[in-house]
Amino acid sequence: MQPLTSRSLAFTRWDLVVSVLAMLLLALIALPAVNASRRAARLADCLSNLSAIGAATQAYAMDDPKEFIIPIQQMMRRETPIDHWGWRTVNWFAWGGANGTSRFLIDCDDPDDPACGPLIGEAGTPYDVWAEETRPLNGYVGDLSVFHCPQDVGYPVGSLGKDVPDASRGRVLFDMLGNSYSASMTGIFRSNGEAFALGPWGQRLSRLAALDRLIILGDAVWDDILSRDMEFGWHGEAMADNMLFADGSARRTPARWDSYRADTQDDWRRKVFSFVFVVRTYDWTIDCFPTPGAVIWGNWNFSESQKRYWPYKDYQNNME
Repeated sequence: MQPLTSRSLAFTRWDLVVSVLAMLLLALIALPAVNASRRAARLADCLSNLSAIGAATQAYAMDDPKEFIIPIQQMMRRETPIDHWGWRTVNWFAWGGANGTSRFLIDCDDPDDPACGPLIGEAGTPYDVWAEETRPLNGYVGDLSVFHCPQDVGYPVGSLGKDVPDASRGRVLFDMLGNSYSASMTGIFRSNGEAFALGPWGQRLSRLAALDRLIILGDAVWDDILSRDMEFGWHGEAMADNMLFADGSARRTPARWDSYRADTQDDWRRKVFSFVFVVRTYDWTIDCFPTPGAVIWGNWNFSESQKRYWPYKDYQNNME
């Protein structure tokens, strides 16, 4: 055997450097595919969670004498909301979920400072009215982690939506509110908390139409995509995120306005009080037309002219 020379050793070291560089290059090439695979897995996990929640909502509606497909938590019907953000944000998530584990920041952005915001559900505070024990759907799921979307990164910093205080942007909603998924609570609201539903909440499941197209809840930022306050959802796709429908199915849902159901537009003009109340495409609907609207809370006195049109004609009060 010939002894190794400095020349052969130098070549070996160079060969090792080339090999390492080649491996790094291959890793860089593979990284996008790995990230895409992880996103796909998290997307599947999110859809699996929504499907489990969908089964729970169906079971809840079957047991509920009022057949509510979106459970109504106690704070969704209150004459005097605790504060603006309690009504504006927390109520949309209170139908199910866990106690918050990080502060819902309202007045400042220090997560360790109690003055900056509450822990939602914390015992002995005004915010224990949203404790996990009060959330109606929790009794129908086995594990509260089902309310956590793996891609939940909250409402992005810099987006235009007004669904959370600025101090809470960029923070995981499940950690703050106990739930990544917000309910479809489209309606008419008054400053004292009175609400009249245009969508599926407060509605009897047996009276709703097109269940496979009627959105009941989903990834919280979908509404902000729909209103053009942001472009990308949690799962990295432009103008789309995961949503749950009234028939219990869950799917990736485009938040686009480019496919209105033209076959029903004439029907809207004849029967609907205001065109802005009708929000739908070929793929989905947020409004519950032709099912009449529903009183959630408050004294609603509609004029005779209003009561000739949806959503006021034959409106329901299923809360009584």
